[in-house]
Amino acid sequence: MKNVMETSKTAVAEERQELEELKEKLRRSKQDIESERKQLEEMKNVMETSKTAVEEERQELEELKEHLRREKSKTLRLKETAGGHEERHGNQQDCSGRRKTRAGGAEGKTQESKTRH
Repeated sequence: MKNVMETSKTAVAEERQELEELKEKLRRSKQDIESERKQLEEMKNVMETSKTAVEEERQELEELKEHLRREKSKTLRLKETAGGHEERHGNQQDCSGRRKTRAGGAEGKTQESKTRH
């Protein structure tokens, strides 16, 4: 009977030891899971921040593209307007500040004359 009691005590002690080991393993697993959860949360925050930054950059790019489109349109209108005035007045002015005037009648030759500013 004493032997049976000793065997039972040993079995109970072994079961308790296994139970404690399982509890410790569970505690470590929970810590690992919590650590991974925090890491994933941080990654999510970084991605959201990056996403926001990309959206802001995209918006700024769209605004710049729109501004460029308006400026190009404005420049084209100014060129068309300036070209229309030159054609109506029969004068053209090149970048050197000289006006081209018609000379020689029907041949269509041009003669440059300095203009005063």
